[in-house]
Amino acid sequence: MVDWNRKQLGELCKKRREELGFKQHTLADERISATTISNLENGTKRLSDELLAYYLQEKLEWSMEDLPKLLQEKAEKEKQERFTIGLRLRTVENDLDCVSIQEGLRMIRQMEQELKGKRPYFAVLEYLRGKCYYHSDKLEKAVAHFQQAIQIFDEHPSIHYTNIKAFCLYQLSRSFHVMNKLDLALSCAQDGLSSFLPEGDRRYIQYSLHISKVIYYEKLERNSEAMEIIEWLEEHFEELDTEIKLNVYQLKATLYNKDKRYKKAIQCAETGIDIARREKKFDRCFELWTTAGTIYKNMGQYDAAELSFQTASKFEDKVKKKQLVAQNGKELGQLYLLQGNIVLAVEKLQNALQLSKKSKDSLRYCEVLQALGECYLQQKHHKEAIQYLKQAQKVAEEHSFYPQERDIVILLAKCYEKSNMIKYNHYSSRLFHISLKLKEEVSESMRLHETKRWLAGDPPDV
Repeated sequence: MVDWNRKQLGELCKKRREELGFKQHTLADERISATTISNLENGTKRLSDELLAYYLQEKLEWSMEDLPKLLQEKAEKEKQERFTIGLRLRTVENDLDCVSIQEGLRMIRQMEQELKGKRPYFAVLEYLRGKCYYHSDKLEKAVAHFQQAIQIFDEHPSIHYTNIKAFCLYQLSRSFHVMNKLDLALSCAQDGLSSFLPEGDRRYIQYSLHISKVIYYEKLERNSEAMEIIEWLEEHFEELDTEIKLNVYQLKATLYNKDKRYKKAIQCAETGIDIARREKKFDRCFELWTTAGTIYKNMGQYDAAELSFQTASKFEDKVKKKQLVAQNGKELGQLYLLQGNIVLAVEKLQNALQLSKKSKDSLRYCEVLQALGECYLQQKHHKEAIQYLKQAQKVAEEHSFYPQERDIVILLAKCYEKSNMIKYNHYSSRLFHISLKLKEEVSESMRLHETKRWLAGDPPDV
């Protein structure tokens, strides 16, 4: 009894029957039923060699001896088709990323016509269409197409080698990040890693998913988890592209700075700056010089901090991500405040406020509002301070930025401590609830972290 590949054999028999112009029921007789033919074509049931030989010879005008050659020809044809379609899809993605979004969309529409009847490949086309909308800032449409791509992917195991689901989840993660939904962004990144096939195509997506988790953890103040992923990435440093390496240096510098390990923080920032300069990565240069300035500011080296911020500012015209400019302005404003230059501090912070609002970066917008509140509070201008702090608290509460809201509520309670006990008690109560929420999140994070370590075992082969 020969152990044929039932799926391939079924597809071959179905195609032959359709070429001959027969329906399943017209080929049925007393020896083979329509149900048996259906099971054969679907690959759900194995026929005996005797019954298979009868069906092939009497119904499809083939013999058993033909099968090895026919199956080999089918496999070679499918391999060539997979190569050709794969290449065409890569050219579409190339046009999208390197030529224009319009050209990418035109090619997607053309490919949809060419691939009619080849439903599995539409998962890739939906992914590419989602990328077009993502880069056009039409995030709701982008999300819908990424989700559609995942649905098609799940229905067709034949394309799981593409790792398109992992790519879709990565792009969903980025979309939710831009939409200021950090918890959803983190969840998608984790799901992307869970769906990633180490033996599949374009294995580099795992590193993009890992670094995105670091970014979200850092923003959510889950710093120990962020640092653990960075340490894992450093073990695979030779496999990382330049952009992710620069992300690692910048995020590691930020985490060391938060931990007051300033010497290590500056070393990371300087290493990243040197690479970014040589590679002409202007966004990263800007971000790393801003990070270096923040570290020097926290060290009390104000001259070095100001020079670093000003050096970053020289890249403003070349920076694509304008929210980075807002971060630099916020840090420089806070530096001027520390130096007692109130006029310059307010000017820089107001400019950063407009930039962060325009870029729709709610977290940075919240932080700049808080910085302005602190600026006015330092001058004992309580009315203005309360105005900005209340706006900051509203943004933080809307987006569940609990660590930021905790600090803002403390400042608001301080504003009302001697003037309005009702409002002071209101913000004290809010602080208590936020503290409970943060404690619950830490406990849950630790539980998941311990579970993950227990389940992880040896790292997968790649």
